[in-house]
Amino acid sequence: THRSLWAAISRAIARRFLPIYDLMNHDNGQLNTQLQALDQGCTLHAAVEIPVGSEIFVSYQGGSATSSDVFQGYGFIESFPQQWAWTTIAKREKDGLQEGEQRFMLLSNELVLLLPPASMTAGIGTTANVLSKFTPDMIQVHHEQLTVRQFEEFWKSGQELLDSLPTTADQDKVLLSNLQTQYAQVQTALEARHSSTPKAQTRALRTLSDRIRAVEYRVFMKRAIGTALRVAQQERLLHHQATTMEEL
Repeated sequence: THRSLWAAISRAIARRFLPIYDLMNHDNGQLNTQLQALDQGCTLHAAVEIPVGSEIFVSYQGGSATSSDVFQGYGFIESFPQQWAWTTIAKREKDGLQEGEQRFMLLSNELVLLLPPASMTAGIGTTANVLSKFTPDMIQVHHEQLTVRQFEEFWKSGQELLDSLPTTADQDKVLLSNLQTQYAQVQTALEARHSSTPKAQTRALRTLSDRIRAVEYRVFMKRAIGTALRVAQQERLLHHQATTMEEL
């Protein structure tokens, strides 16, 4: 059934259903456990001291998994750190079409790490307190090692991606507001009729709920990319100014 399939997709771990474990929430930024999955079974350990009454967090996906992967698999937008990536196709004179990738990490609303190598993302989902690793100084050192061309290509491909989408973030926010209004109206109408039939509630509200989550994801994605493009533009200008000063 639909419910069984969704439960298998969203709650199974290492091809197993684990009672209690499947009640724990995903948060790579506040991760405080480590999961060991073996053929004999699974063991969950505390990775740090967990105060009594504190929430226990696990990781549904980590490493190079993007926030798009998390949304596609589990239906929610994860908290920081978020990884975003898109495929690029560049035309090379010698090699013809060449596929590549642009990637960045959003560590807070304004803190962005552009083009992180795999070594920087390897600990996500397995390391506790991973956000403390990405300090502004570390990000600055990494960005200083990138080139003006890398920043330009990142900005160009990201802008092309946003331009190719059928709606802007502002248009999505208007659509989101309309959907939320519709959801509230349907919910009020069902309550007024004292409907206790699960199907009557599920069919009417689930579709709207799914649409709301999808549009929320679109807004978050476009905002994240827009923030990264602003940082790329700033870094490009700083690199260009530094190069000019060196030449003088």
